[in-house]
Amino acid sequence: MPGKMLIRWFVLCVGCGFGAALLPANAGEEQAAPEGDSPALPVAVPANDPKLQYTGRWELANPAAPEAEWPASELAFTVSGGSVNLVAEDRAQGTPNPIRGIWADYFTVLVGDAEPVRLGLHRQRKVYRLAENLPQGKHVIRVYKRCESHTGRIKVLGLQLEQGARLLDPPARPRRRIEFIGDSITCAYGNEAPDKSEHSCPYTENNYLSYAAVAARALQAEHHCIAWSGMGVFQNYGGKRGVDLMPDYYLRTLPTDTSSRWEFKRWTPDAVVINLGTNDFSPKESPTREEFNTGYAGLVKTVRANYPDATIVCAVGCMMGGAKLETIRGYLAALIEEHAKAGDAKLHYVEFEPQKQEDGIGADWHPSVKTHAKMATVLTAKLKELMGW
Repeated sequence: MPGKMLIRWFVLCVGCGFGAALLPANAGEEQAAPEGDSPALPVAVPANDPKLQYTGRWELANPAAPEAEWPASELAFTVSGGSVNLVAEDRAQGTPNPIRGIWADYFTVLVGDAEPVRLGLHRQRKVYRLAENLPQGKHVIRVYKRCESHTGRIKVLGLQLEQGARLLDPPARPRRRIEFIGDSITCAYGNEAPDKSEHSCPYTENNYLSYAAVAARALQAEHHCIAWSGMGVFQNYGGKRGVDLMPDYYLRTLPTDTSSRWEFKRWTPDAVVINLGTNDFSPKESPTREEFNTGYAGLVKTVRANYPDATIVCAVGCMMGGAKLETIRGYLAALIEEHAKAGDAKLHYVEFEPQKQEDGIGADWHPSVKTHAKMATVLTAKLKELMGW
């Protein structure tokens, strides 16, 4: 293990018997911790230092304070040793959660080959210890957003290093790129919850172990995750139609900001995986083929306009079964055939098998970490076949 990871960060937890801590990502309940920010370090690194590497949709209107909301947004850098602080703000509440943990915007922190750890950010704090007493050498540190957009928005204000420590060149970016567009499944909603009876909370949503992230790492690909729980292409969970659908949110850098617009030329994927439709079929009244395919085709049109050469994979399954799965399978087959006839032969289909009780069920009947791993295996094989990777 390259150096000693600090396994505790400090936060005030009002009116409860526990605080929140920086703990192994698969740890159980968090233990008590003193209040207050982590101790400051003397060397300040601005957030726009060229040796800081940002992955995902980051708002750069103020380069000295990049902001991100989408899950899988990542900050990566390489440091020469010593202790390292992250200086950041977040919109997450940071108040006690009735289910577990706190209402924090949780991140996975990776230091070299050490075990991933969970870090919660919230608006009451600014300074977070990422690593401590790293020996002299080359240490890659990654801070990866585990939770979906509505949990919080991170604003990176920089780093703090020990005297004599410095940033080295950032890690090389993977040559392959994948964009994921999805709903709660792609977010990894409640994948670390103990069972289906527990409702989701930020503490148990771990996008780093989503099928998307696991498949991307298996394929040595950089990825963006544009996903929000409950969303569809024709109607959202509960039957909300016409507004606030994924085709609308897909256009945004910061999804909670209706005026925000992503510049698609900033990042071009080789493959785009669309895993939508589960919520479209969640209400009693399912969409007709024309309704669903019109909404889905509109999203595909946007993707294709921005990424003319990308391979697009239409994914479905895991939380669907029976007649509804057969129906959406038929809808997507027709859509793919229509695009092929129109000259777009880069639209494909992949299906994930329905989740199984023996693999565990996450919060509110969502897929568990084990099911996500199985989905990643299927998707990895499909992308290898299509892309020649």
